[in-house]
This record gives sequence, structure tokens and C-alpha cells, in this order.
Amino acid sequence: MLYYPRFLIRALFIFSGLLLCHCTTTPDPEKETLNLPKSPIGRRYVKRPRTYNNINTMELMDELGVSKNWRNLGYYEKPFNACQVKANKSPNPSCEDLYLGVVNFHVMCRDSTGTVEKVNLFPLHSTDIRWKRGTHKGRTVTDKDGFGSVQFITRNSSRNASMYLYLGRKVARKQFKDYWKLILPMSWCNHH
Repeated sequence: MLYYPRFLIRALFIFSGLLLCHCTTTPDPEKETLNLPKSPIGRRYVKRPRTYNNINTMELMDELGVSKNWRNLGYYEKPFNACQVKANKSPNPSCEDLYLGVVNFHVMCRDSTGTVEKVNLFPLHSTDIRWKRGTHKGRTVTDKDGFGSVQFITRNSSRNASMYLYLGRKVARKQFKDYWKLILPMSWCNHH
């Protein structure tokens, strides 16, 4: 039988007890914050409140003087500062320069068969057209005459960008700087 000195057995029990106590206690929340990095003058860093923008695009269009008339076809863009507009409803706005983009478009459908001299055009009347510009996307509608509008806010100008319109599996792509009257195949208008 092995013989261990008494002091070694006592030290082992004390060490086991301390280890057990240390592992079962919850950390003091006050000590957790002490691990934050200190500034050069010894103060704690203050966590800034999260900033965000909550901008109503319709109010912003009024404020910036952008027409809401869908029949004024084309792309309109206005720069603005998020902290200087009343349309920003955020209690803690992110002060940055942004762009309001508005696209007014007209979608007509034509029969793909027949002569090109005289073509019957039919307006696209839809309650669910999806759109995408880069990472921005949403849904819009067209009226009974085929006119629609999309509004969005971006950090950069969209003048040289493109927008995609989706109706079911059908896709149309157009550059913002182009004229926004789209003549599409009849399958767009016969989507029901």
C-alpha cells in the first residue's frame, strides 16, 4: 500500500474544494465590465447608442420637391442628408448623405406575331410586380394604363445602375438613365 503524507492529502482536499467552489459560482457582472479596454486617460469606453434612419419616402418626396405623378416617366434622383430632413422619424438618426431615387415607368405589351408597322399595345395592369436595384428590393403595382413607380433610398447614386422588374418568372432589366417606357411580349400582360 502506498503511503502519502498527511499534509499532501490535506492540500489535495483543499485544492479540490477551492476548485469546486470557483467552478460553481457565477461571475460578478461588475467584474465583467472591468475587462473592457481603457482609454489612454483611464476612463471606460462608452457604448454609443445604435443609430438608424426611419425615412418615409412619400414625405421625403414632398420635402425634396420630387413629383409623385407616375406619368412623368424617367428616373429622378435627389441627394439629401438624413439628419436634415423632417421625413426621418428616427429618434437617433444616422447622419449621412443619401440619395432618393424615383423611377416612373410605363409597361405595355404587344403581340409578337404580325407586322411591325402597326402594332396593338396593351397596358400591363398588375398588383404585384417585384423590383430589385442592387441589394434594394421591393414590390410595386401598375395602374390600369400600365403606369408604375418605385422609390428607394441608397448611399450612392444610381444614375449608372440598372433595375430589374419581375412578374412571376419573367424578368425585364433597364438602365436608370434610359427612357422608361417598356414594350414587352404579350406574356407579361397575360400573366393571370
